[in-house]
Amino acid sequence: HSSEALTDPTSPYFEKPLEFARSQFNYYQCSECDRPYYGGLRRCQDVEREEPNKKDLICGGCSAGSASCARHGPSHLEWKCKYCCNTAVWFCWGTTHFCELCHSPPRKTVREECKGEEKCPLKGLHPPNGSEFAIGCSMCRSAAQEAATQQEQGNVE
Repeated sequence: HSSEALTDPTSPYFEKPLEFARSQFNYYQCSECDRPYYGGLRRCQDVEREEPNKKDLICGGCSAGSASCARHGPSHLEWKCKYCCNTAVWFCWGTTHFCELCHSPPRKTVREECKGEEKCPLKGLHPPNGSEFAIGCSMCRSAAQEAATQQEQGNVE
């Protein structure tokens, strides 16, 4: 899938994928390992929002710490939304994971209290909302779900 901006000869990004990427996405340098990392879409950057503090710019691998998957590494980690108990699907500002509901305008940046083990989608197995938290490896979760489905289908037949 290619953007029209890269294929239209009248576009300033015609055949310039690197410049196009830089215009669409935010990249930051990790304050811990000094490697560059993806930090979200530029359109998510609030105009009135200040640039993040350089010490707060930490890549997924460094922020995952010991949560990194022994089998798949830090690349496939799933994160909890910083402001509620849902699984994050957005990463913005180079620092913050959001679920769809908290990311959608008006963007929510006030944390909700966890509703407790019974009502929490993560069964309350996370630190208080307001902090970044890796909830596990998406590859391992998918493999476990697939194995459970196959076992269930095997038991049905």
